[in-house]
Amino acid sequence: MKKQATEGGEQLFYPASRLINDLQKLEPSLYSDLINTPVTITKGNDDYKHVTPVITLHDGGKIYWNYYRTIKTDEFIDQLCERFFAYLHAKESSNSVYSIRCESGDAFIFNDQRTIHARTAFKAEKSRDRVLLQSMWKF
Repeated sequence: MKKQATEGGEQLFYPASRLINDLQKLEPSLYSDLINTPVTITKGNDDYKHVTPVITLHDGGKIYWNYYRTIKTDEFIDQLCERFFAYLHAKESSNSVYSIRCESGDAFIFNDQRTIHARTAFKAEKSRDRVLLQSMWKF
């Protein structure tokens, strides 16, 4: 975090294991659709595409999710994305999601396939009132 905004901008983390448990208990139909429906997710300038269910259970459970990069190829997938997006929004302030306020100079590391992450809205008066530097590695 090169520069944190004066208000907002907290990082939200929802671990895949907790997400899977919550979905099984609270939304079994959505859970079933997320583990059984392949979607296409793009990265970069659409050069890389990954076709996978949003949640896979092998290797302890993994999540492949980006609402804005998931290709809505038909009405079912569009509705699946909307249902999951609404579910995640409703869980933002629950005990299942960690909310962490990083300050200028802080750093954090996480596995993108083991947690869903987002951030809260932030207040900025001018450009660069909040600057988060990121780097990604693929192992």
